[in-house]
Amino acid sequence: DWRRVNVTNPELISQIMDYIGPSLKRHEGCDIIDMYPGAGAWSNALHERLRPRSHILMEPNAGFYQPFLQSLLDKPGVVMEAKDGIDWKELGEILTPKYLPHQVEKPRTYGPDAEPPQRNDTLLVTMNLSMHPSRRFLGFDSLSLMVIHQLIGAIRTSGLFQKYGLVRMLIWTKPDDMRTALVRHVQGRRRGIIDAEMNTDWVREVAGLGLVEPTERKKGHWSRSRHLDVQSAFNAARRMREHGIIAPPNRQSELLRMVQPFLDSGLTEMPLSETPGSGAHIAEELEELQRRVSAGEIVKGTAAFLKYTRRKHYYNWIMARNNQKADLMAGLDAVKDLYDAGDLEKAAQADAEWNQRFTGFVGPTRVQTISARDNEHIFYQDPPVLHWDRRLYEPLIVRPEDFYPNIPCALLDIQPKAPHWLFRDIGPNSVYRAGDFFELILRHTGNSAAMPLSKAFASIYPGVKEGVLDQCRSIHDTSRHGSPVSGWGELSTRCLNEEQWVDIMQSWVHWPFGPNFFELVSSLVVDDPGMGASEDD
Repeated sequence: DWRRVNVTNPELISQIMDYIGPSLKRHEGCDIIDMYPGAGAWSNALHERLRPRSHILMEPNAGFYQPFLQSLLDKPGVVMEAKDGIDWKELGEILTPKYLPHQVEKPRTYGPDAEPPQRNDTLLVTMNLSMHPSRRFLGFDSLSLMVIHQLIGAIRTSGLFQKYGLVRMLIWTKPDDMRTALVRHVQGRRRGIIDAEMNTDWVREVAGLGLVEPTERKKGHWSRSRHLDVQSAFNAARRMREHGIIAPPNRQSELLRMVQPFLDSGLTEMPLSETPGSGAHIAEELEELQRRVSAGEIVKGTAAFLKYTRRKHYYNWIMARNNQKADLMAGLDAVKDLYDAGDLEKAAQADAEWNQRFTGFVGPTRVQTISARDNEHIFYQDPPVLHWDRRLYEPLIVRPEDFYPNIPCALLDIQPKAPHWLFRDIGPNSVYRAGDFFELILRHTGNSAAMPLSKAFASIYPGVKEGVLDQCRSIHDTSRHGSPVSGWGELSTRCLNEEQWVDIMQSWVHWPFGPNFFELVSSLVVDDPGMGASEDD
């Protein structure tokens, strides 16, 4: 396929091997399934590091890449099959005792007393899904997005190679195609991301572009506070020091270099004054324009002076909006404090007043207040909700020349975990079909992820608020990252952490008036006939 991109720089590959080397040690002597090895630089290095007992190359263009892979094929235990690893039928032909005699398929069991799947370090899967330009497929912007989405889904169902236990995956992909498994703000926390959080110990960007500055188009509600990004990098840098992880100087991210002096000084968090807030980019431009006006370089009546005037009004508008946002968020915290203090009469009155004030705002103020609140809510938990904010290290920064053709790619490290038994409760042989209910609920609420929880759930089935949500203490208890505030002060679907989803599903399966699975499917399909898999899930 002419779209394929291969990592070719031996320096980068060697640096990656050293960077994650301690965690690779447990896979020494394992079986490796290697999809799309291509030019073979990555495959050779992985083989040298792990000395596997078997190394299966699945390369659909075997004839073309044979010369590049011959040195690897000459080693004992290495075989190549001209099969497409992301064609699940062809992958199934490899997942057999013929190729994997040491692997044992684990039986699926259901219920609260069922033995959960265990890690299987004797099998490692690696693949290169990097393509440029991306190949669109079904409802996905790229084939890679769909494949990563399906690989995450296979963990919960013990499908594909996860039938042998919880199998780690190392995946090369384009940075844009990570968004179905790893995002950096709450706005991207959709069904695929929530699924990844429920089913994995970690999803890490080992190497890539790191956190790049948001474009002008994405500023505002499609990004989050710069302070959160910097604090997240500071936390990652602290974990790196605790674990003795050192990034090569030529691969360090801008954020890592920025936070290291503060870490050296003994601080436990980044000072707010050191991180620019919303409008900082406008302030810098306005300061330069003001200097030129004062120096007489810009005079009234010119296009440059008109630009200066517009920038000044825009900056004042941003600052006013930021003040409104900060005031609303402080007011929300005050209402929560009243509930926590047990003064329910005052709390209820303050609750109603806050909601009345909030609904009086429209447009950017409302949207950005919700986004800021939700981003802070999922960040300031222990551990943070997003895998990105839990990362053990900052990604190594790649350059275009590390790849052929010169298109930057990223390496994802995905370590599955056994999800809660309710999320594994899937199919007609399960106890409650709780996992199937969970998927339907996630899909249905995806388009209203920023709405208050009671509104987002209201259209699922009549009585769901009283029968399910009102029975869940965790979504109302501030000590468990809930919110007792009503209306727009409630949690949104995209803010629910794993414990809260478990609480909701436990209430759902014990709801005496709840629908059975087929009744819910029928109800939701009638309400939303366009339901189906896509990257927006």
